[in-house]
Amino acid sequence: MFQIGEYIQYGNSGVCKVDAITQNIDGFGQGKTFYILIPVENAGSRIYTPVDNEKVVMRRLLTRDEGRQLLQKIPDIPELGISDDKTRESRYKEAILSGNSESWIQVIKTVYLRQERRVAQGRKITATDERYLRSAEDRLCSELAVIFGKEKGQVKQFIREKLSASA
Repeated sequence: MFQIGEYIQYGNSGVCKVDAITQNIDGFGQGKTFYILIPVENAGSRIYTPVDNEKVVMRRLLTRDEGRQLLQKIPDIPELGISDDKTRESRYKEAILSGNSESWIQVIKTVYLRQERRVAQGRKITATDERYLRSAEDRLCSELAVIFGKEKGQVKQFIREKLSASA
């Protein structure tokens, strides 16, 4: 169980702070325990979710050491080697929804390297690639920004530099 004040990854909402744990939510699952979460990207909203919610991926954020190790592994994390568009989009979606930071890097790396190849051919990034790149970067950079106490843009720039160095 997460603690009040702890930051977690919560499904599509990204990094959230556990604001409260309660059993008193009118009209919802009597006797159930709920987290009240505040999304970092939207501090004015609240998410009410059962503690035992199995439909949405909820996990603790990486520790600083785990974050450093993940960043160091970027050159060694393989891109998703998929050639057909339909399968690629399916794998992107699966990786995003997994809640796994390394999978997010795979998406980022795949799109980044694909974009470089397309630009070299005089082509643009596809809308699908752009959408999943933005989603993976938002999730990963938000988490790393919180654990390292940095701005999201700084983290994004650092990751892009790591990708450029490993390309």
